[in-house]
Amino acid sequence: MKKTILLIILLLSSVQAIDYYADINAEIDSSGFVTIEGNTNHPTLLVKDSSLFTSKNQDHWTLNITKQDNFSEFIYSIKLPESSSINYLYSTGTIGIENQGTDLIVKGYGENKPLSIIIQYKTNKEIESTTMVSIILIILFILSLAISIFFYFKKPKIIKKEKKKKHNLSSLTERQKKIMKLLIEKNKPTTQAEIQKELKLPKASTSRNINSLELKGLIEKQRAGTTNIIKLAE
Repeated sequence: MKKTILLIILLLSSVQAIDYYADINAEIDSSGFVTIEGNTNHPTLLVKDSSLFTSKNQDHWTLNITKQDNFSEFIYSIKLPESSSINYLYSTGTIGIENQGTDLIVKGYGENKPLSIIIQYKTNKEIESTTMVSIILIILFILSLAISIFFYFKKPKIIKKEKKKKHNLSSLTERQKKIMKLLIEKNKPTTQAEIQKELKLPKASTSRNINSLELKGLIEKQRAGTTNIIKLAE
């Protein structure tokens, strides 16, 4: 019985003592598919055109290669899609970034640690899309501002037209109607002498009818020298 227990312990120890290692190169395309090649004895690390290690949230991609098993040694190189930008970077062990033209290469290594690599990035497509949206919004704002300024300065001046006061002439005599119509047409103060001259009325008749119109509240009369200034009542 003791020998059996000892054998089981030895077997478990041998299982737990698997010495994982990795020397890998990974490449991510613009669609988020990952290819990992290289040398490793870990059974689930090498893949080809797989989306197993990537996810997307709006315009951000995340690469997450995490193995909880202990690696006696690991070294890796990860090539991001062309013209990508990195927003967040984490790895067990030592990590660094290299530029190769328009490509970003993330490199790292570690010893006696679990393997964990997390990279959040944007691809060229997302960057261009965000930039284009920003440019469009700026253009729309400028156009809106320009249109507002244009219409502000080109706004037609509103000319207030004076409403002509309607007068009820039905109860007036013919001469009174003529006097009122003349004043309405002129639409300005007129001397009593001018009214008499233009309508060819007798002086006494003109004076009498003007007094009558004044009493009815249709005109206003104001003395000016030897004559009167006549205007329509307000």
